Amino acid sequence: MEWYLKVMQNHYVDFHGRARRKEFWMFKLVLLIFITIAYLLDISLGFGGSGVPFPCVVIVILVHCIPDFAVTVRRIQDSNNPGWLAFLGAFGFFIP
Repeated sequence: MEWYLKVMQNHYVDFHGRARRKEFWMFKLVLLIFITIAYLLDISLGFGGSGVPFPCVVIVILVHCIPDFAVTVRRIQDSNNPGWLAFLGAFGFFIP
């Protein structure tokens, strides 16, 4: 949780620098847990049937999309690659 809070509080829109492996994966793990909890909450409230969106999941994803992209860019930079490669991953291109 410490690494997640570090990204959300100190590096919310920070695309410069580097993100260590532990920071990256702990942020992704906590984000996955939050999305799962939001999904279960949506199911228990009766959302998600026949084209109805999952509002809690959408809110969680919207709150985390910028810091998620920022930590991904910083992780790519930590592996000595240019951060713009994250745009290719965001649009679904394969990078060999």
